[in-house]
Amino acid sequence: MSHRIDHRLRRITLLITLLVPAALSCSLASQFVSSQSPAPTVGPVSTIVTSTAPAVQPAAQETPTLTPLATVAPTRPSQPVVINHYCIKPDCSGYTYPGDFLKGLMGGVDGVFLVLPGQIWTAAYPQGIYEWDSRDGHLMNTVPLTLDTGNFTDIQYDGKQIWANQDIPLSATESSRVLYVIDPQRARVIQKITHGYDNAEEGHFLDFGISPGKVWLEQRWINADTFQINNASHYFECDDAYFAYDGQGHMWATGEADPTYDCIQDLYVWNAAEPAGQPLPSDGADNFGGSPLVLVNGKMWMIANNTVKTDSGWSHPWLLTAFNLNDPLKPALQVDISQYMPEVNGNLVMAADNKVIWVASDAINGNIDYYDQGDGHHMGSLKVGKIIEGMGFDGSSLWVMDNEHGLEQIGLPWGP
Repeated sequence: MSHRIDHRLRRITLLITLLVPAALSCSLASQFVSSQSPAPTVGPVSTIVTSTAPAVQPAAQETPTLTPLATVAPTRPSQPVVINHYCIKPDCSGYTYPGDFLKGLMGGVDGVFLVLPGQIWTAAYPQGIYEWDSRDGHLMNTVPLTLDTGNFTDIQYDGKQIWANQDIPLSATESSRVLYVIDPQRARVIQKITHGYDNAEEGHFLDFGISPGKVWLEQRWINADTFQINNASHYFECDDAYFAYDGQGHMWATGEADPTYDCIQDLYVWNAAEPAGQPLPSDGADNFGGSPLVLVNGKMWMIANNTVKTDSGWSHPWLLTAFNLNDPLKPALQVDISQYMPEVNGNLVMAADNKVIWVASDAINGNIDYYDQGDGHHMGSLKVGKIIEGMGFDGSSLWVMDNEHGLEQIGLPWGP
């Protein structure tokens, strides 16, 4: 039985490896190490949201302090650029942009976020679940909630309700997983669902998927209307999974292939009407383990990290990959992007707007690359705050949530 390492542990180990040499030269190293929270998890799958976001009535809550707002650019920039940044910590009094990462003076939190038109939702422990106004960055609502200790791992919107998943440690080897179902119009939890337990020896399963009327988890699914948990014990056992519904009746998922768990490949596609059914034939040659999924303009995008034998040994090319939704067997497009990718596997965050695919290949250091959706060519790079938790598109701007700067709004040169 193979042992899986949580993305959070991998990312914080990598971060310390990158920063320790610099930190050793200053007397603040011990302060840096002691100020870090548990390592973050790769952000959730990002898709373009076309549904109308729900109107929310403000609730009287104690609100975090916001840093002064930057002025929105009056015209579109010539290239993607940060135009606004918002501290989202409960107390921002000691933070001034851009802060000091080594001193622990940061504007963000260790959590997950969801981008909807006009709204941004964040979920983090111990802060809780917040709703922010994406027009000016002010806090709109705090969801009343008593939290158990544990990191939030995913947050998604099903068109009516918001679902947020929390991983709650029970011991050194086991944890419980809880879903909070939130009514966004009232900013209130309407259901709390304990849906499974996790054994560290068997890996971690932290993300979930949403299709019409269903929430997809490992070996089970939940009716989104009745909240009933349904068994589907043989349908998916891949570790480190990501999901994306394609809008045409199929749920796509990537995960770390491991025959020990009856997970023989890295890409699976199911008929969304039958979660307990057998998967459809799909590409079994490429290694998509650890890759998020992004749906945009009729294609499903992901990144493969293959192992190829050459005359001089083995190589591991990174391939930006797109599938037509009606053909999960053969990629419609594959572009080698190895020169823009780090040597370390994992830690990927992806999103899409109406023109490019965004890839935070080095999420630890805040580096983002963007690629043309037409032919996959590299168009440019962007630097944001360290430890990127997620990215999302609200219809006009790209949003990034990172530990160093909080929420960052990216102005785009291309229109909606």
